[in-house]
Amino acid sequence: MVFLSVSDISMSEVNEYLHCSFKENTIEKNFYWSIGSDNKIHRWVSGMPNSVINSLVMNDEKNIAWNEIGNPMGIFVLDKKTMRQSGTLLSSENKILDRWVSECSYLKEDQFLKIQLD
Repeated sequence: MVFLSVSDISMSEVNEYLHCSFKENTIEKNFYWSIGSDNKIHRWVSGMPNSVINSLVMNDEKNIAWNEIGNPMGIFVLDKKTMRQSGTLLSSENKILDRWVSECSYLKEDQFLKIQLD
C-alpha cells in the first residue's frame, strides 16, 4: 500500500475539494474527495488520501461519476446541480451491498486541509 501525505500532493494539481455526508440511523457518515485538474480523484480518510484507485467514468456539465476499484467496489455519481451524490457498494459477484444518497458541498482548499489535519 502506498500512502501519500498532504504535502505529497501538489495543491496546484488539485482544483476541487468535495465533502459529502449522510446519516445512517443516528450516525453521520462523511466522505472527503479531492478532484484534480487532471481528473484524478482521491478519497481522503483521516487526513490521508486513500490508496484505493478511483477511475473517472464521466465528467460533464451535469455529473461527475467514478468507480472506486476494490472489494467491495464503490460507484459514485455526483449531480452537479443538486449537489447530491449517490453511492453504491458492489460485491465481487456484483451484488448490491449498500446504497445511499449524500448531500455534498465544495470546500475551499484551506477549509479542506484544516478538516483533514484536525
